[in-house]
Amino acid sequence: MRARIHPKGVAGYRSRLAVLPGVITRWAGSIWSSLAAIAVAFLLLVSGLVTEFPAWWQTLVYSAGALVSLLMLFLIQHTTNRDTNAVLLKLDELISAIPAANEEAIDIEEREVYEQEEVHHRLHHETRSDIE
Repeated sequence: MRARIHPKGVAGYRSRLAVLPGVITRWAGSIWSSLAAIAVAFLLLVSGLVTEFPAWWQTLVYSAGALVSLLMLFLIQHTTNRDTNAVLLKLDELISAIPAANEEAIDIEEREVYEQEEVHHRLHHETRSDIE
């Protein structure tokens, strides 16, 4: 019989796991990561020169470059999603705080594109034609 995972344990695990991309993102954006990348590139170049650029060296460089690029892609996407969600939450809060605001715009990012276009048309084009 498998042990049941308590929901609180899952949330704690998830919150601890969510810290890792943030730490890596902050480190990747620091001057130290730039210096480390320059040092690694220099060491790879020197080792290639010493060994006369054998096939294994080229494979190592290409594979490492592809792996780092893929990991950075996921980190950038994670950071972008986190920042976008924070901005959307702040905008929703501002919309709901203004009494005259049209609440149709709250959570509009959750709707389909055609629904967003309909709301845009109603909010911007129909109100202008009513004024004229």
